[in-house]
Amino acid sequence: CVKLSNSKAWRPRPLVACIEELAKIGAQMSSLREVMIWDDNFSLDISRAKDFLRLYAAKGFKYRLRSANMRADKIDRELLLLLKGAGGDEVQFGVEHGDEEVFRRVGKGETLADIERGAELVNSCKMKLGCSFIIGLPYDTLKKTLTSISLAKKLNPDHVHWNILVPYKGTAVYEYFKKNGWVDDARIPFTLQQDGLSFEPNAAT
Repeated sequence: CVKLSNSKAWRPRPLVACIEELAKIGAQMSSLREVMIWDDNFSLDISRAKDFLRLYAAKGFKYRLRSANMRADKIDRELLLLLKGAGGDEVQFGVEHGDEEVFRRVGKGETLADIERGAELVNSCKMKLGCSFIIGLPYDTLKKTLTSISLAKKLNPDHVHWNILVPYKGTAVYEYFKKNGWVDDARIPFTLQQDGLSFEPNAAT
């Protein structure tokens, strides 16, 4: 879905420019207390992420730095401690599913073992852990969804998001359901925590 909407091109900005922009914003907003890095995967280039956090710390910013999303296979203790030193207290993983077959077919390029290792690392650094799962992926079943719930308990996160699959047009998932079942093209809310949700799926076999 990310490839479809944003392409797979990665356009990293110069780190010094990012720091200078934060300094400028901070000077203009005396009430600024927190900065969120809203990125699909802040730790995609782990060395670059560490360099950014070191520059951030060296600048002596007073506002807390938070990062939304990371991949479990793209973190280590040093990165987490650098983020924690900048005021970050939480890491979020897109787990997607707890069943090995369903998870493998998502094609994330990481393993459930990576996610378990990452969760242990976050917990050992005494940081908050958030995890998100998707219900209704291809080859999912009620029994397999219960496996996701079991994994969520095992990871011991501080909060969990349960999302309902949204098969966007042009994706392999959309074509799978068109071929093997049906797709409701009228989009409904995609998280079980969203107001006004009708518990009808977007697609089914």
